[in-house]
Order: sequence, then structure tokens, then C-alpha cells
Amino acid sequence: MPSKVYCESYEALIRYPLVAGNFDLVGGHVPLPILAQFAAPNDRFAGVLRDPVARFRSAFLHSRRADEDPRTFTDTMRLMRTTSLTDFLSHPDATMEICQQTIMLGFAFDDVYGPKVEQEIFNRARAAVEHKDNLFATTQRLPQFIDNMRIQLRLPPLEQPQSVRNASNPAAQAQDIEEFEASVPKIRELLTMEQELYDIVARKEEH
Repeated sequence: MPSKVYCESYEALIRYPLVAGNFDLVGGHVPLPILAQFAAPNDRFAGVLRDPVARFRSAFLHSRRADEDPRTFTDTMRLMRTTSLTDFLSHPDATMEICQQTIMLGFAFDDVYGPKVEQEIFNRARAAVEHKDNLFATTQRLPQFIDNMRIQLRLPPLEQPQSVRNASNPAAQAQDIEEFEASVPKIRELLTMEQELYDIVARKEEH
């Protein structure tokens, strides 16, 4: 793209506000309600959702990898690293970590996260993925999503598929994986909101 920018965090975006008209493509690890404040009226939003259990499994294993620097973690990630997963899942912050995709699409961080605001967050996230001008997909259709995005952005097709990146080492984290698998039933109880959002996008893909 001729002019693009990636925002590492919403704190960075707020400290150094964007002028949407100066860029052809804006990306980042920024909640959509915050990013939308800087968007122009005709801007479109796009994103990919992972299977909720698989996404949380990835986050959990990331928090437990021995070579990761905990200083780069959020407080919640550090808690997940230092406590048993069973104890973590009973912590008030567990749902916020498990439902990260819903939060990134629907939470403006303008209130304290908790059960009272969960429905409002979900409603915003659902409105975002159902909006006719937005482009959302699941990782099950990632190649098609990439092709569609390149068409939308007037870019030539990829000459070859993107390589798959995976930092996990199942042998080194066998105990962590076993701990996670034992907790899957409880995890599924906590990610009802996240699963519903994912299913909405998956159903749209089928049509």
C-alpha cells in the first residue's frame, strides 16, 4: 500500500491520534470502537476471528513458554503464567482474557469491564461483524479472505500462499497442553459470548 500505519496499542493511538485521510490502510491491536473514532465516514473495517478455544489455547501456551519475557505481558497474562489454569479460570479477569476477540470488537475501554457491560460489548461486536460494509472472516477461510482483501485494496494476487507461523512446541509444553485440555469444559462455559460471535461470522461465510 502507498501509505499505511500499524498501531501497536490503543494507548499509542490516543497519544498520537491518526488522521484517517493520510493513510490508505490502518491496522493495529486497537479496539474497534476506539479505532472507529479516527475513521473517515467511508472507511471499511476488516478482521479475522479464530476459533475461540484455539485462540485461548494459543494465548495460554504463549503465557507459559519459558523463553517469553513476562515484562511484555499484561497483568492478566502474568497471572495466567504464575497460577494454575484452574485458579486462573476462577479469577474475575479470566472472562476478559478468554473473550478477547469480542472485547477488541466491542469494548471502548470507557468503563470497568464486568458482567454489567458484557451484553453491550457483545452488541457492539455483533453490529461490527454484521455491518454490510465490513469484511470479517474466520481462519477457516483465511486464503479466501486474503484474496478478497487484496481485491478490495487493488493489490495483485499473491504469487504463492503465505507461510504458516507457529511458535508452539508441543513436546516442550506437554504438561501445559494437558492442563489446558483438562480445563476445556470450564473454558467453554466462559466463552459463550465469544463463541456466538465466531458462529455469526462462520455462518455468513457459508452464504
